Amino acid sequence: MLPALRGILPQVLAYLLWLVSAAAYVVAVVELRSAIAVLCAALGANRYMVDLVSQVSLLLGGLAAFIYAVFLEGYYRESVQCRALGSEASGATSTQTLVFRRNRMSQWLTGTGLAALLRRFAITIAVPLGVAALSLALREVAFAQY
Repeated sequence: MLPALRGILPQVLAYLLWLVSAAAYVVAVVELRSAIAVLCAALGANRYMVDLVSQVSLLLGGLAAFIYAVFLEGYYRESVQCRALGSEASGATSTQTLVFRRNRMSQWLTGTGLAALLRRFAITIAVPLGVAALSLALREVAFAQY
């Protein structure tokens, strides 16, 4: 790989993963807003109360998603900039290093700094997926009660 592309590719991947995360947060906020509106309707709230709760949940959920998306941009960018310095920097023992270095793909991911980025993406994408799953379950409970 060209040396110039070696530094650009992880940055592009970090921003693509950031966009995926932002899209997941938008979906999670929409799902949560819908679930809260259905739950309010199932509990017998009038139309105006459902509208108010829906708008407030959209406002607060959107604000939380925006703050988290801003945090994630720096978090992903930092994982690309701080490349793996070796087993001494990570605190891995020699046995862990030998097991980890057997796989060529893991060597390549560690050498390019993408291992930390993918690990951070997997951890942070669990939040919107969990919120979306919780809101779907909440909606099902509301439909069962209604």
